[in-house]
Amino acid sequence: MHYFVKSALGAAVALSLSTSAMAEVRTSAFASLSDIKFSVQDLTPSDGRVPGFVFGERLTLYSVFNDANEHNDIVLEPTSPTPVNFLLDYAPGASALQSDGKLGSYTSSVTANTGNGRWDTFYNLSSGGWDSQKIVLKAQSVLTVSGLASGSVSRFVPSTTADRYTENEMLHSTVSVNLTYGSGSGPGQSFYQSLALGEFETHEAFNNEFSLLL
Repeated sequence: MHYFVKSALGAAVALSLSTSAMAEVRTSAFASLSDIKFSVQDLTPSDGRVPGFVFGERLTLYSVFNDANEHNDIVLEPTSPTPVNFLLDYAPGASALQSDGKLGSYTSSVTANTGNGRWDTFYNLSSGGWDSQKIVLKAQSVLTVSGLASGSVSRFVPSTTADRYTENEMLHSTVSVNLTYGSGSGPGQSFYQSLALGEFETHEAFNNEFSLLL
């Protein structure tokens, strides 16, 4: 007997900002998944059956958005593993995404430099990579997916202009991994880490290993 398992992995960042800040503000965020590994364990080693799994259909989505220059965006759904290196760099910010094409391996980032008090314009920047992988798991086998999740959000206001700084950014960094039975029955496992920079906070980060078993 075989079981159908589905894994879903994603790393994304998003930044909403205004150029109307009275002080210069430099903002950045990144989210990354890396070193993804799938392994199998034999629950009944004495029965002579070899444990294992086979990868099935994989769906991948890469998305990069920067509306600082008339809503520029890149959306790619490759049908096979495809390395990518996207960059949308339009003042006042840049959105980027890199991937070597391996399952669950990507780095999303956004950066922005704003603030002179002359404009009152809002911009949105985002970047993300997502994978959905179907897996056929042999009977009496346990599947483990593990890897490294990293992310950070940072804001820098020069001391020379800090007295004129007003809060104007919404900044998010998120990674998630889910491992579930393909039929939707039975409990699943998930890993989720998200950061949002609060008012007048300057830096938050995470760098965590994860391991999900099903």
